[in-house]
Amino acid sequence: SSAASDVYKRQAYLRQMVRESRKPLVRIDAKHTGVHDDEAKKLPEESFNGLEKELEVAEDARVILISNLAVEHGLMNGTQGTIRRIIFRRGHHPNHEKPECRQPEVIVVDFPKYAGPRFYDDLERATWVPLRAVTRNAEGDTGATRTQFPLILGWAMTPWKAQGMTLDLSLIHISEPTRQ
Repeated sequence: SSAASDVYKRQAYLRQMVRESRKPLVRIDAKHTGVHDDEAKKLPEESFNGLEKELEVAEDARVILISNLAVEHGLMNGTQGTIRRIIFRRGHHPNHEKPECRQPEVIVVDFPKYAGPRFYDDLERATWVPLRAVTRNAEGDTGATRTQFPLILGWAMTPWKAQGMTLDLSLIHISEPTRQ
């Protein structure tokens, strides 16, 4: 499917960036409640307003916000940014033996168009925003919830995801010639 292809492309760009920059790749598994974890992982992202069951990120990765967090300050679905820091609670890390200790406390994202109150004193970090994971209920009457960071990698997206977005620059890959 086209969506699966986009996920693969985004992950390929991330892996290439990680190899070149030597920054660590962090895989964040979503937390689930209400159903067994194996059952929740089978539910599609669309069931949880786009929250991914597994999110791979790294510092300096381009990301897109997939949730309206503070529209009045420019933090809305489609806002683009760059990850600056991935911060774990003391004693927690991505390889912890307990799954509940593997998720970061916050991911700090630089959203250049952010126009809200500053989280950091220095002017260089005026648009840096610490994000926490959000919890979404599954569509339908399943009783399942998913807790994950409301981000997707921002290197490739379907035309449907880009629809309505204001982009400073775009590159379009047409795999086959168009015919009229």
